[in-house]
Amino acid sequence: IDRIFPYRWSGIYFRPGDFRFGKKSFIPHYAVAQSPFCQALTMLNEELTEELQDKLKKPVIPFPDLTDESPPDLNSEIIQKIRQKAGQRKIIGLLGSLSKRKGLLTLLEAAQQSKDRKWFFVFAGPLIKEMFHQEYNRQLSEDYKKVKAIIESAPSNCFFYLGHIADGSPYNAFVDVCDVLFAAYENFPYSSNTLTKAAVFKKPVIVSDGFCMANRVQKFQFGLCIPEGDVSKCIEALHLLCDHSSIDNHQLQFDFENYRLLHSTEQVRKVFQIILEDNQIELEMNNKNLISS
Repeated sequence: IDRIFPYRWSGIYFRPGDFRFGKKSFIPHYAVAQSPFCQALTMLNEELTEELQDKLKKPVIPFPDLTDESPPDLNSEIIQKIRQKAGQRKIIGLLGSLSKRKGLLTLLEAAQQSKDRKWFFVFAGPLIKEMFHQEYNRQLSEDYKKVKAIIESAPSNCFFYLGHIADGSPYNAFVDVCDVLFAAYENFPYSSNTLTKAAVFKKPVIVSDGFCMANRVQKFQFGLCIPEGDVSKCIEALHLLCDHSSIDNHQLQFDFENYRLLHSTEQVRKVFQIILEDNQIELEMNNKNLISS
């Protein structure tokens, strides 16, 4: 890397698997950052920065998980259709690419088991067939067939939009129409800007226990954590978030604003300012401040 790119540089370290799944290799993912030209790294997973900084002996700084904050397209025909079908029911949304990893099967099963509740489930985004292929052959898995069968049965408490949703106003309209966002992903220890969307539009979220997303939701108290893939706990969490008296009893603070500020364009400017500083001691001090803020 020093021969190819002999300049001072820094960058974002995405998906730090070595720190999450105990994966060890002769050359770690972050080996390129050991270059003397690398001045600093940034990471979306703020709770891992100090560990990596200790290994690299150079600054590692939390980087905001930005999102497009454009006003939602409230005149969208699809959004109007969702509102009409939902009626007085609370709307729970799983948005973006629809795959097993996103907890799709968990929420579908929760919807099937709660047809008597005043809840309406929105599944919006492309259904990714490739994410359902069995590991050792290219036959579609039973999970995919099950998902397709549920979609084709057109449950009265579900709405499916299986097309691509452009970020910005179109996507934000789906976020805005929901009362609760479902983000209980499977085998996903990383950051997700679904949380930033939730903070911008003040929507409670459900996430999986453990790792980055759960730590943030617990710290800023704008949602609930459930065991990964646990349908009964998902229904319990929905009951708490969709029933105002239950929310009061749960004593959630819903600190959307401070979370939004921590993952805003303003915060990006602060990070760039820190990276461009030459004083390493100041970098390390600012790193600790960013983690604790």
